Amino acid sequence: MVEWAWRTLTRYGARHGVAAAAGSLDTQLLRGGWFPASEERPQTCMTLVALEHFHMETLQAKTTMYGFYKTREKLTSNDGTKPCNRVGLGHHPQGACGGKLGDCAICCPCCPCPGINLPEDRERASKEDRFLYILFLAIDACFRLKHGLMSSDLKDPGLSTGLSYMTENMPYCEYLRTVTNQNEMSTCSGLAALDYASTKFSRGCSTTGVGMVVCARHKFIQPNGVGDLQKGERYTNMDYIFASVLRHHDPLLPKMISYDIVCQWWKLLMEQLRELPPLVQYFLILPMIVFVIPKLHIHAHTLTCNVLYSLNLVPGSGQTDGEGIERPWANIGRIASSTWIMGPGARHDTVDDHWGHWNWQKLISLDPRVLGVKRQEIVLTEALESFSEQQKDRVDEWKKMVHDYEEDATKKNPYEAVVSGT
Repeated sequence: MVEWAWRTLTRYGARHGVAAAAGSLDTQLLRGGWFPASEERPQTCMTLVALEHFHMETLQAKTTMYGFYKTREKLTSNDGTKPCNRVGLGHHPQGACGGKLGDCAICCPCCPCPGINLPEDRERASKEDRFLYILFLAIDACFRLKHGLMSSDLKDPGLSTGLSYMTENMPYCEYLRTVTNQNEMSTCSGLAALDYASTKFSRGCSTTGVGMVVCARHKFIQPNGVGDLQKGERYTNMDYIFASVLRHHDPLLPKMISYDIVCQWWKLLMEQLRELPPLVQYFLILPMIVFVIPKLHIHAHTLTCNVLYSLNLVPGSGQTDGEGIERPWANIGRIASSTWIMGPGARHDTVDDHWGHWNWQKLISLDPRVLGVKRQEIVLTEALESFSEQQKDRVDEWKKMVHDYEEDATKKNPYEAVVSGT
């Protein structure tokens, strides 16, 4: 009966006839066990049985009508339900087991990837067009996804850990055991995150949260880009997760890395990446890397940070705000009460499943998002042209100052405040 109720969530065709002696259309529908969405010319109905199920779900699980409807919609028309099919492993003789680390992750189709969506002669691109080939990555940690001291990896191993979004568990844990001390003091007076990097509440927890890397522009979770944190947002963990993601990308691609504590984190990054195990060891090409701070978080930093790491001032950043990584946290946080009591392997598989659903929804919604961005581009272009026309006596001078500074960083910084306010 439950299954039947879900399947009868359908549209009532306008071609159905109405008998005059049978009463109004809505009366006929109610007699047949259908609840019309409106009294006048209803086009959509829901069975009374389905309404009863929604009533119980909203009382017990606080489910909204929108959430209830979207769930049933996906149950009746949910193309690509198998993760292997989504990532091109549906016909592999060994299924997911035949793939390499991270192969079961749904990758962002918009981010630059040589051999897929980049021209072969991109190295010869003009300076004005090089921004098209920048890979934007955002890093952050979430402390809602805690995990209690439940079971063990030996008793409850993950079925697919390392094949999609979580880092491979055993090498990650073995590396963390080799790092006993790491000084993470902050010299940024406006930054409080590092003061608590090693003091997050951890009593009774095997995991105090997770660190993650996403593509900053489209918010796709990166392959092997999620890892457990044991005690705050330590560099040890974040370095490993960051390097774990970079091994899936071309080292020659220019990259822009957004992180709310990047002003401190990047200073020792090169040294720490060299100390990682061979599986994820990575050597950054610093001239091809730009470090930035998300636009909202940067307001908590010093004036120097606002000048050096602002996305508003970095060439090629466009309208990227770097805050996109906060949005997946809002979505995933609701499973924390469930994953807290799971075994470690079941928890990893559950989190992977939710990240896979997140990436899939992002993938199938790219078309309307791209159209929305295109409309926004038209509005912003008109605003820029209008402003430039009003300030046409100064525009050439401003452009020269910016161009000179971008060519030679020793020149006067046009963005640096001359007089600070109080």
